[in-house]
Amino acid sequence: LENEKITIIPTASAPTEDWKGHVGRVTVTLKKCLKVASQKIFICGSTQMVMDTLAALDEVGFSREQIKFEGWG
Repeated sequence: LENEKITIIPTASAPTEDWKGHVGRVTVTLKKCLKVASQKIFICGSTQMVMDTLAALDEVGFSREQIKFEGWG
């Protein structure tokens, strides 16, 4: 993925001591890190996290056409 125009924003709600990424709910991280433009968003995780993230993306102005997602559990 190094040569692609992809930004990965690792976020953990329950990180280990050596975690180097963002800490907290992904819905808070995305509001700080993403700007609405022609970006495409890919979400994968628990169904509740996906639904919460879709709602947060809607709040900041992303259209559903910009978002691909997969949820489980």
